[in-house]
Amino acid sequence: MMNKSEFRKLYKAVRKSLGRREKHDFDKSIFTSLVNSSLFQKSKSVLVYVSVNDEVDTADIIRFALKEKKNVAVPYCSGNKMDFLEIHSEDDLSEGKFGIPTADPDKCKVFNDFRDALCIVPGLSFDNFGNRLGYGGGFYDRFLENNKITTVGLTYERCISKIIPTEKYDIGIDYILTEKCLRNSKEEVST
Repeated sequence: MMNKSEFRKLYKAVRKSLGRREKHDFDKSIFTSLVNSSLFQKSKSVLVYVSVNDEVDTADIIRFALKEKKNVAVPYCSGNKMDFLEIHSEDDLSEGKFGIPTADPDKCKVFNDFRDALCIVPGLSFDNFGNRLGYGGGFYDRFLENNKITTVGLTYERCISKIIPTEKYDIGIDYILTEKCLRNSKEEVST
C-alpha cells in the first residue's frame, strides 16, 4: 500500500485533473446536497474551511449559512493550534497562514459553543470508514481530538479511496459528501 505522502500526491493530481466546468458542476451539487441535508438544517452553527485552489468550493456554503443566520466560524491557525473564529460577513476574511483566507483575530472572537454545530472538514481523500487524508499539518486532528462535534468531509467521488493509511493520532469524520451522495462510515444516507 502507498504511504500518506504518495496518497497526497495522487489525490492532488486527481483534483487538478478536473475540468473547470466539471468542478463547478460538482461543487454546485455538493452545495445543494449539503444545505438541503438534515445535518446542515438542524445545525445552529457551521464551522467551515475557506476553500482555495482546487478544494471543494465553500464560498456559497459560507454565504448561505450567514444568510440563514447560523453562527459561522472559520479556521484560524497559530503555531500548531487551530481555533475557529466567528465571522459575520465575508468582509471579515483576509489572507492568513499558508495563504488561506481566515478571520482577523483582532476583530473576530474565538468560537467555542459546539452544541448543535456542524464542522465541514477539508481533505484530499476520504475512505468509506471515515478516515481522512489531510494536508499533513494535523490541525484538524488536534482540534477534533479535543472537541466533540459532528463532522462532514467534502470531496469529489473520484477522491474516495478504498482505504487510507492511518496513524494513532488521526481522527475520523462522521460523514462524507460528494457530488453523488452523503455517506456515513457504514452506509449511505439520504440528502
